[in-house]
Amino acid sequence: MVMGTRKRSAWAQLFWVVCFFAVIMFGVWRGYDIHNYDWFYGLILMGMAGLSGFYSDGLRKLGFWPKNFKNCFLEYGKKLLILAGLIFFLGLWFGTVRYTAPSLILLNLSYGVMWGFLQQCILNGFFVNRLAGFFENENNAGIKWGAGGLFALAHMPNWFLMAVTFFGGWVCAKIYLKHRNLYFLGLAHAIIALLLYLFVPDSIGHHLVVGPEYFKN
Repeated sequence: MVMGTRKRSAWAQLFWVVCFFAVIMFGVWRGYDIHNYDWFYGLILMGMAGLSGFYSDGLRKLGFWPKNFKNCFLEYGKKLLILAGLIFFLGLWFGTVRYTAPSLILLNLSYGVMWGFLQQCILNGFFVNRLAGFFENENNAGIKWGAGGLFALAHMPNWFLMAVTFFGGWVCAKIYLKHRNLYFLGLAHAIIALLLYLFVPDSIGHHLVVGPEYFKN
C-alpha cells in the first residue's frame, strides 16, 4: 500500500511538470508578452510556489540560501569566465560584434540578471525538483536530460537557442543539484545571454526570439 502511494506521488509530480510546461508554452505561442500579461504569468508562478510549498521545498532546497553561492562560484566561476571569454574572442575573430553603448549594455545586464534568475527559478526551482520527485533519486541522469529538453523546447523554433539551452539546461540542472544556488545560475544566465546578444549575428541567433515572433524577423 505504501509503495503504491509513493508511486502515485511520483507520477503526480511528472503530471505537474507536463501541466505547467504546457501552460507556459500556450502563453508563449499565444504571443503573451510577460510585460503585457503579468496576470497570466503571475498565476503560473503562484501555482508553482504553491506546489513547492505542498511538497515542502524549503528555501535551502529551492536554492534561495545565499551561503551556497560561495562554493558554487568557487567551483564554476572560472569555467564561466572561460566560456564568456571564448564567446568574446570568437565574436572578435569573426567580426560579429554588435556595437552598443556601455550604458545600454549595463542596462541589459541588470535586466538580464533579473530575467535569468526568474528563468532559473522556474527551470530548477520547480521543474528540476519535480523531476527529482518523479525519479525519486537526485542522481538519476533523467533529471538533467529532462531539464535540458524542457528548456530547449521552450525556445522553439529558434534552432540556435534550442541547441544552446539544451546544453545550458543540462549544465544548470547539474550545478543546481550539487549546490542548490539560484543566484549563481541567474548571474551566469545573464552573462551568457548578454554575450550571445552582443557577439552572435542575427543570421544565426535570429534576434534571439522564440515562439511566433521568430517568424516575424
